[in-house]
Amino acid sequence: MYLTHFGLNKKPFEISPDPTFQWFGEKHKEALAFLKYGIFNSTGVLLITGDVGTGKTALIRRLVTMINATVIVVTVPDPEMSSMDLYHILAEELNMGMEFSTKGEFLIQFKHFLVGAYQSNKKVLLIIDEAQRLNHELLEEIRLLSNIDSGSRSLLNIFFVGQNNFKTFLMDKRNQTVRNTITASYQIEPLTKTEVFSYIRFRLRVAGAKKEIFTSQAISEIYYLSKGFPRSINIICDRALLTGYVKEFKIVDIGIIKECAIELNIAIDEYRPRNPIPQSNKEPLTAPLEAGNEKPYNIFQKIGGFRTAPIIVTFVLFLGFIVYLLSDSLLNNFLSRFNYQTTVQTVDRRPAAKQKGGMYKLSGKERSDSDTAIGYENVKGQQSEKAAILKIIAAQINNASSFGLLSPQRHIVIKKFGDDSIKESFDP
Repeated sequence: MYLTHFGLNKKPFEISPDPTFQWFGEKHKEALAFLKYGIFNSTGVLLITGDVGTGKTALIRRLVTMINATVIVVTVPDPEMSSMDLYHILAEELNMGMEFSTKGEFLIQFKHFLVGAYQSNKKVLLIIDEAQRLNHELLEEIRLLSNIDSGSRSLLNIFFVGQNNFKTFLMDKRNQTVRNTITASYQIEPLTKTEVFSYIRFRLRVAGAKKEIFTSQAISEIYYLSKGFPRSINIICDRALLTGYVKEFKIVDIGIIKECAIELNIAIDEYRPRNPIPQSNKEPLTAPLEAGNEKPYNIFQKIGGFRTAPIIVTFVLFLGFIVYLLSDSLLNNFLSRFNYQTTVQTVDRRPAAKQKGGMYKLSGKERSDSDTAIGYENVKGQQSEKAAILKIIAAQINNASSFGLLSPQRHIVIKKFGDDSIKESFDP
């Protein structure tokens, strides 16, 4: 529809893989080299993982076209099947020309096939795509196939290609044996911003573009929206070309990309426009709440006839009162870890005649708590370091007091066991 408008001879951003438009970034090139090394060095079981839309399947298809006739490849695109289904696929794809009704019959013939390929200097590669769809039982059966060897090396190379949650699946205790057979793994990352620029411009050139169609700002916004995932890039770019055609624009700018983001529903969960498009007073662009969707929770709303704010405030005040009562205990438990003791003197809150020196009269009740713990034997005899430790503890208590963790009206004295010369006294 938009091909003639933009001077293109074919659609550049189809979702279905097209070898003509294959473009790989540095991570994809590294992954290809990694896989080729695994094949030609018979490393056994390899793992390739990546998020949805990072180009894992395209990578595998590119690999198959690159390896020569000395490699026999079987690709299983969807492993959600039984073990017998897998055996039948292997027998069919490898042209084993056999019939079997049991696992044992298949394994005998399969080993004969692998040995024959090895003697003919050929390698056999089994690729399990969408590996996250495997169940434990089939995964274990595939592992057993990797045990077939010539005495010095494995006769079957296996590549697991799956989404990131496949790694979580492998961490299950039941899959520990399988996990131990994986000799190497590689994680495919999304494209960088620079790579997104190259990716889009490459595909446009292959499609016949003679000039720039997307502005630099538009491509930057596409990177921001797609997070570098090739599949998302294709979806956004295809929609942008269609929108540009409808609006009769020859250049796709950032405004079109932002409009496409809203049309593609990216704005709901992922996209937050950094420079929102000005909206008219006619009608808001935001869609009304659908049935079943709830409004954001408000602590001042009523639940069951009661407003929740007073309940929350009351609970917080009660919690603060409990902390106030326990503050002395918290303080002494804290200090006991440092092998120090505290003397806490409670100030009389009632008005009283001032004593000499202008201080309020103390209640006269003095409480002393002590405990033994790890101590600081490593700095024994070093008075300056001991004093520094005391100052650090005092600072920590002051911080705790400022956050309400210690009750007010306290006079605190910290001193070292058996050494009254080293002490700190302060009012938090």
